[in-house]
Amino acid sequence: MRRRTVAAWWMYGGFASCLMMIACQSEGLRPARPADLESRYSCGGGGSAYAPETGIRWYREWDGCYVKYPRHINMAHKMWTVGKMDYRPETIHGGPDNEVMTLPYPGTHAPNEELIAKIFEAEAPFIQQTIEYSDDHRGNYWAVANEPNWRPYFTPEDYARSFHTYATFIKGLDPTAKMTSGGILVSYFYTGPNYAGTEWNVWIDEFRAAYESLYGTPPPVDVWDIHPYDACSYFEDVTPARRAIDNIIAMRQYLDNVGLTDDPIWISEVACFTDDSQTQVDYINELFAWLNEN
Repeated sequence: MRRRTVAAWWMYGGFASCLMMIACQSEGLRPARPADLESRYSCGGGGSAYAPETGIRWYREWDGCYVKYPRHINMAHKMWTVGKMDYRPETIHGGPDNEVMTLPYPGTHAPNEELIAKIFEAEAPFIQQTIEYSDDHRGNYWAVANEPNWRPYFTPEDYARSFHTYATFIKGLDPTAKMTSGGILVSYFYTGPNYAGTEWNVWIDEFRAAYESLYGTPPPVDVWDIHPYDACSYFEDVTPARRAIDNIIAMRQYLDNVGLTDDPIWISEVACFTDDSQTQVDYINELFAWLNEN
């Protein structure tokens, strides 16, 4: 039985961004058709300057910390990331005074309802400006937060509240908008016992349960955006790229197992963190070959 899904991938740390249409069939995934090329490749941030030359029609931008009036009107599809929290002071600013907003309890999954509300208050004008700036900014995709399941960002309950806050506000301004999860870190290496965190599938279970408990419905996730990072080294003859591939497949299997077989997956970040050039080349070649083929 073929199941449709969409995956986008964005190489973190200055690599290329791209979007890919794939469909799951056991491990195998339906090969993308040439006509899918326009919709599976994307760029983020400064890379968009080259979009007209490459034919790329997707664009990813972070929140109002960087742009007051988003550009790239001619790009057919857009993905905006909002509601990002971080424990590194230099990485998250917002509000009219570009105020630094950091987690009060670095290294924990402590509740952060007050900070979530503060970030939303700072971003709400930007979101409204973005949607009302042009008809071209309607019907696009909004990712809530970034890697919310990686310590110390969000408890599942806090993420349920944050997702509901942003989804309600955004869809109130643009009923055609689509909501995506915020780059959930799908990796046992980073979210399992070694990092003293909650395993990614358990965290998603708890997020979905919390949302339904609080609001009486499943979370309105149109796209499951994931980051399938893993250790950038060989382990028991398994290559780093193969582990990223296995993480992607695991997410598809998870969604299938909980009855979300039609929910698409986007891969918005993936990378191999190493200074070894040959390891990088091997990783990119293997992963891109698999994604292109499947």
